[in-house]
Amino acid sequence: MDTTGCYADTAITIPDIDPLLALLSIDTTICTGGTALISSTVSGGTSPYIYNWNNGFSGSGPHSVSPIASQYYSLTVEDSLNCTSEIDSVLVLVNPSLSINFTPPDSICPGDSVNLVASGLGGDSGPYNFSWSYANGSNFSNQNTAYTTPLRNNTYYYLTLTDNCETPSEKILF
Repeated sequence: MDTTGCYADTAITIPDIDPLLALLSIDTTICTGGTALISSTVSGGTSPYIYNWNNGFSGSGPHSVSPIASQYYSLTVEDSLNCTSEIDSVLVLVNPSLSINFTPPDSICPGDSVNLVASGLGGDSGPYNFSWSYANGSNFSNQNTAYTTPLRNNTYYYLTLTDNCETPSEKILF
């Protein structure tokens, strides 16, 4: 009420809008050379939304990513009322490259037999697939061990290691 006895009354309606929330897909693991899909789900706020990815993606996805090293992707979303969501992020973890752990014997006399043993490291941590072959390409073992008898001096063997992922194979010559 003012000094003359008049008063003014104003009603303000504040809309009940759910808070703006941006949720990214769950963290995922891929192998070297692999691909993951990341996407977001937005709720609350007032559409339309503007998606602000840390790497320049647009929209909610899904987005195909193939990082060469483990990487976080983060997102904030802005609605039509200029409200901004809290940041959310997803980790795409890249498994290490494959490698072969093998120590060849110092020497093998022609006609003597030898048991060659190798182990795999990296990739999706196995199970690993081993393929032992002669220099001519013929395979003689698909185990982590290979029993062989060199037929002459300077016999060469190849070992190829793969896993059940898209990790590139590792090949050694000895």
